[in-house]
Amino acid sequence: MEGLKIKTVTGQEFEVHGTVTHNAALDVYYCNGASWPAEIVENVIEGATMTNIDLNKKVNELRELKILAEELQEEITTAESVIKAELTARGVDELRTTGYRITWKTVTSSRFDSKAFRSTYSELYRQYSKPTTTRRFCIV
Repeated sequence: MEGLKIKTVTGQEFEVHGTVTHNAALDVYYCNGASWPAEIVENVIEGATMTNIDLNKKVNELRELKILAEELQEEITTAESVIKAELTARGVDELRTTGYRITWKTVTSSRFDSKAFRSTYSELYRQYSKPTTTRRFCIV
């Protein structure tokens, strides 16, 4: 196994460069002359390329980017509101400018009310419901 980290039950992590082997008879992990008894190894992190310090830096970067994205979304919403207000002030739902055609029209769509269907036809709803599995990414 290449590109691994050894994490001990005390929380220590050792980056290992080279091949990690496990001697089942002795219950010991080996890499480049170093060894760790299996009872102190919490897990072998396969494919790990970052230390926890690097990972914390990346999480901080992600949080800063999300703050910037929220600020940009606020600016986008404000710009859209100004344009919509101008269309309203002109009493139009479509406007052409140099290079752009701007529309703000009412659109009617039809959506399936699964909550009402489930309430009325619970057995049929269960028959045609399909469970799905997703992974939720969360940083707290």
